[in-house]
Amino acid sequence: MDIKLLIRPEFLFLIGVCQALFPYVIWWINGTAEEYKYQTSWIPATVWILGYIAFYIGCGCPVVSFDSRTRARSRISKNGLRIILMAFLFFGILLFIYSIYLYGGIPLLDYFFGLQ
Repeated sequence: MDIKLLIRPEFLFLIGVCQALFPYVIWWINGTAEEYKYQTSWIPATVWILGYIAFYIGCGCPVVSFDSRTRARSRISKNGLRIILMAFLFFGILLFIYSIYLYGGIPLLDYFFGLQ
């Protein structure tokens, strides 16, 4: 097996799709937990599947090559990249904190411990 197959974008996105669809497989096999109040909808599963199909088709499109002048002007400095990554990290932590505030806890842990 070629290691390049494991790092192709469509394969990595397929792993993400499988992780996102895993709860639907559990719900399909075992049903929903009666003590935990939630409603299941197949709309997110449909979005993930259609998103993967669109991504796979997009990965098959030809690559557009740019000349060296365009590539040189679009480089990001290490300092600029660090600032961008810190902004994304801060935004992710902020979203995590607000989701805990919204749900009153971490929903996955509440599900595993049977809390409501």
